[in-house]
Amino acid sequence: MKAVNLLVGTVISLIMAVGNPFLATAQSPTVSTSQGEWVLARSEGQRETLLAEGILSLLRDRHLRKRALNDATSQTAFDLFLSSLDPRKLYFTQADVNQLRQYQDQLDDQLASGRLDLAHIAGAMKRRRAKLVSGWVEARLQQPFDLNRAERLETKGKTRAFCSTDKVLQDRWRRVLKREVLAFMHRERTQQTPKAKDDAKDGAESSVAKTDAELEADARTKLLKRYQARFDRLAKQTAEDDVEQFLNAFVQVYDPHTGYLSPYRKQNLDIRMSGSLEGIGALLRMEEGLVKVQRIVPGSASWRQGQLKAEDIILAVAQGNEEPVDVVDARLQDVVQLIRGRKGTIVKLSVRKPEGNIVVVPIKRDVVRLEDTYAKAAILKQDPEAAPFAYIHLPKFYGNVRGRAGKGAKRQAAADIQQALVQLQHAQVRGLILDVRGNSGGLLQEAVRLSGLFIKKGPIVATRDADGRKKVLRDKDPGIAFDGPIVVMIDRFSASASEILAAALQDYGRAVVVGSTTHGKGTVQYLYSLDRAVNSAGRLRPDETRLGTLKLTRYQFYRINGDSTQLHGVTPDIELPDQAAHLDAGEGAKEYAIPWNTIEPVRYAMLTPSWDIDRLRTLSGSRQANNAAFAKVKAQSELLSKRREETIEDLRKGVWFKQRKQELEALEALKLDDEKRFTVEPVPYAIDEGVPADTRAAMEEEWVKNVQDDPWLEEALHILADMANNGSESNIVHDQKQ
Repeated sequence: MKAVNLLVGTVISLIMAVGNPFLATAQSPTVSTSQGEWVLARSEGQRETLLAEGILSLLRDRHLRKRALNDATSQTAFDLFLSSLDPRKLYFTQADVNQLRQYQDQLDDQLASGRLDLAHIAGAMKRRRAKLVSGWVEARLQQPFDLNRAERLETKGKTRAFCSTDKVLQDRWRRVLKREVLAFMHRERTQQTPKAKDDAKDGAESSVAKTDAELEADARTKLLKRYQARFDRLAKQTAEDDVEQFLNAFVQVYDPHTGYLSPYRKQNLDIRMSGSLEGIGALLRMEEGLVKVQRIVPGSASWRQGQLKAEDIILAVAQGNEEPVDVVDARLQDVVQLIRGRKGTIVKLSVRKPEGNIVVVPIKRDVVRLEDTYAKAAILKQDPEAAPFAYIHLPKFYGNVRGRAGKGAKRQAAADIQQALVQLQHAQVRGLILDVRGNSGGLLQEAVRLSGLFIKKGPIVATRDADGRKKVLRDKDPGIAFDGPIVVMIDRFSASASEILAAALQDYGRAVVVGSTTHGKGTVQYLYSLDRAVNSAGRLRPDETRLGTLKLTRYQFYRINGDSTQLHGVTPDIELPDQAAHLDAGEGAKEYAIPWNTIEPVRYAMLTPSWDIDRLRTLSGSRQANNAAFAKVKAQSELLSKRREETIEDLRKGVWFKQRKQELEALEALKLDDEKRFTVEPVPYAIDEGVPADTRAAMEEEWVKNVQDDPWLEEALHILADMANNGSESNIVHDQKQ
């Protein structure tokens, strides 16, 4: 097999299969009522056989964790599959679970044989149960709830047990629905504006506040529509959907980042990684069975056409002059597939406007630029007369994930930042803040290239596979794009490639890392095309359904000091309050995560920074102790942690409303004030001529507001100023021996 693109983050490398010894035979259908059904069953059986053999072969030969395929693996996979089928325990009873559990030792055997019976049995059972539950829900929502009845509800699905009987499950549903009614009523109450209340006093009929009885009735009506749409979608789940769910449960026994991607999901992954898509530039959501426009992407085809707006409802989609396809109650992914298409082609949307009229909106598809993916640069000053400092925010390590010239992104993260640094240094900036907070990763080579911009040359990261083979990725370019002091900002959502960058600059002594401990994802994934693997043996005709992709964990990566970032993450040199401390968001919270370990350190040239890290910590600690915003962040995190632990709720209206009111008031009191903390001058280092000037200006204005209102960035700026005041030269002092 030949590797094309190496990535880290959600994926690592796209692999093209050039040969594969799979030996599969089509499975005969067990039930057949017509020749058409026989052909369909045979085709699906053959597809499943190829999927199972390909996935098992890759897991056995290439996965980092050499886990045996046996009954113990099967039992673990069964529990994951069951949890994915009914995570909130709202469909199956214990009897249903017992019926499915007879297969718990057979998942490995079914995969080996290519007959995924449990996937179809469980999928069919879920649809039957959903149909039964839909009847209960519809009947229950026809009748008012007793909102003063004393009862409680466990809201956490994992803590619940499966109900013993249908009667007990019906009662659970009644409480779930009652809680949703209370939530709707509370939301409507809190949204009543002072103006509406004043209008009510003046006798304005349209603004009269509704009674609790009216709000309760409205809630039941809206919930009924929502649940009907939900159950309709469940009824439309296909055998292919069942197989995808089954396979993902099985492969996650190996680790949480290994997964099966259907062709649709793989396409979405490419879009997220490359930052571009040929389409219309509208973000969609499903609401009560209808596809609603959530947002129009500035500068996109929809934005330029001008007729499609947020809150419009898409009723049908037509390709050019072809007949429109109705999309009411369709799956959102199917609607998106209809709307996407080749640049330059026309798609016509039948749209219902909020005021009720229906119009046809023709849009010429074009490349959509997901601008939020790209690095942004600015000059920061603590006051207008202060020394300038550079700021670069990198939300993703983006680049050409598709591996074919002209088919992926035209922009690369490291090249963008190098270009931005040239302009920033023209302003004689005294230091750089490199912000990778919230950056979940991306292309590994971009992390290596970006790290290399700040050192002369040397190793950046090491990898090791299941057989112990080690590889070191190096910066071979002796050039340095920026030689001043650097602060790298991280948080617990900085992962993978972000951790490589932060760890490398920390180990070299090239930067001070500031924030909270990172996510702890220190593994490398490859994308294996199952289609190419099968087609190389000539076993899948071009007109047959594509098999998709296996995202598989193949390597673990290591800092140049020998430590893995897996589970432990990167610990900051200077800690700042963690706004997400109440969340179990790190790698350690995931089931079956790869363990932490170490390798021998790599030989590298360490630098001696001019700043005194202990002094920096002391100065920062004094500022943080007197920072009102950080005090609020800590108090907010403590409040949310306490609320997260309280999973059992009292469903009496008075008690429920009182608790919600107290929580909202407490959170409102801890809300951070809008404040211009420093001056921000954007540096437009790469202007996309396809985006109109007024759109660029609006996007820039919004970004500047968010940047200058950031207390974490304000403290990072103070730290960088302290570093610059100590001088900014770094010198090589010794080699660390291998």
